[in-house]
Order: sequence, then C-alpha cells, then structure tokens
Amino acid sequence: MKIVLNAQEAVSCFQELGVERLDGCVIVIINHVVEKCRESRQLAGTLLHRLISEQLLTVDQFVDG
Repeated sequence: MKIVLNAQEAVSCFQELGVERLDGCVIVIINHVVEKCRESRQLAGTLLHRLISEQLLTVDQFVDG
C-alpha cells in the first residue's frame, strides 16, 4: 500500500476518482488512523480539511461518514 504524505497528490487522486459517495472514504480514512500515531491523525485531518475546502467533499458527506 502506498502512503501519500503529499496532500496535493491525495487531493488529485480524489479528483481523478470522481467518487460520488465520499462519505464511505471518510469512514475508511478515520478508521485507518484512529489508533495510529499523532502524525497520521494530523495528516488525515489535513486531507479531509483540504477536500472540504476544495469542495470535493461536502460537509454533509463528512458528517455522514
């Protein structure tokens, strides 16, 4: 599994996927990092914030996830 530390690269991957149901991705991201190190949780938070800021993920999708 490839670990993406570059937020822009991660956002680009989401754009390429064009996923309609991103709330499922939110669940996977949070479940993946919930028991990981602080840095992993911060990176996940940064990614989710960026997806919302760039309107690739709606607040409703985030909350549903």
